[in-house]
Amino acid sequence: MTVDPVIAARFDDAAGPWAGVWIADEIELIARGVHDGTWIDGELARPRAGLGGLDDPASTPGPADALRRCGAPWLAAEVAPLSEAMHRLTGDPVQIAAHARAWRHTASALRRELNALTTAVRRDTRAWTGGASAAYRRWAGEREQALAALARAAETMAAITEGTGALIGTVRAMMRDAVTAVVSRLLTYAVEPTATAGAAAVVAAERATALCAATAATMSRWLTALFASIRRLLGAGGRLADLIRLLKEKLVAGRNNALDDPEEPAQPTKDPELEAARIHGLGMDPHTAQFRPTEAETARRLERERGITLTRAPSSSRADWFDETDRSYDAVGPFDPKYFERQWRRFSEQIVLHLKKADLVPVDVSQFTPQQVARIEAFIARTNLAPRVFIVGR
Repeated sequence: MTVDPVIAARFDDAAGPWAGVWIADEIELIARGVHDGTWIDGELARPRAGLGGLDDPASTPGPADALRRCGAPWLAAEVAPLSEAMHRLTGDPVQIAAHARAWRHTASALRRELNALTTAVRRDTRAWTGGASAAYRRWAGEREQALAALARAAETMAAITEGTGALIGTVRAMMRDAVTAVVSRLLTYAVEPTATAGAAAVVAAERATALCAATAATMSRWLTALFASIRRLLGAGGRLADLIRLLKEKLVAGRNNALDDPEEPAQPTKDPELEAARIHGLGMDPHTAQFRPTEAETARRLERERGITLTRAPSSSRADWFDETDRSYDAVGPFDPKYFERQWRRFSEQIVLHLKKADLVPVDVSQFTPQQVARIEAFIARTNLAPRVFIVGR
């Protein structure tokens, strides 16, 4: 597969409730990817409903017990490693359900707060006019967007928690079915040496060994696919946690801004000449003393999308820019999309190498097609580079 989408394809519904808000848009992409199951390896079946497959191995008899009861301990020894692998793959359904339930309770509380805020704004500001009313409505609208996105993120965290447990339970059930099928075959082998002696016992032992080896190989593939699937899902969860942190910061900043006197005069706008000089400086390469327009454009996209102000890094630094909190950024891209396939290997390597140069690596995708953006997103998710590596310029 060229695309490994823990995060779904780009969300282009411009009329949808998430349009225009990059954090909410990215949360919706992750939610879609989690719910449609694209993170599940093709080697595995879709998870069965619920967490019933995660039963306690100590409470259920092993399939090999039937071989011991029929007087064939030598065959039971052959199947023992298969049973052991199955029994080691377990979990606590009660704890998993409790974690998912906690996330859903959080989502419900956020939606109640959202509904209360929406109702209050509509009721209390109907006859309010002027600059202060416009500022308040703008603040309330941003808070509503943040609350809705947080609720969606909490629901997705619940789905990630349940999805992980359900897939493990499904793979365990697949392994149990496979072991049961092996035991059924071995029971027929156990009867053959009692009917005929000598060579028949040797043949039965060889067939049993071959059958168990083939089943072990199949189960090994399932486990490899399971681990790969969970890595993808955990990568989405890590990115989601980072987005939740950004939303919480946005809410705190909005609350602090709301405490300011709304009747205070607006701050003077930035001097156009000084701002133009600052933006020009963002594109100046200190090592070559040359202006790079694409770097300046990437810096401006980064500032707009992240709500930060950048300064050019000094020549002693390997990064491109620093923000107000002294976090460093080193951008990758963009370039002509017609060279994307030819440059993909070097481009993906540069993303990883840039992590050695800065705290954060924004990948500018402003010139790429939706399919190329999806490939970059899949690469970031598959290699667990988020949240240090992220997309700008959608």
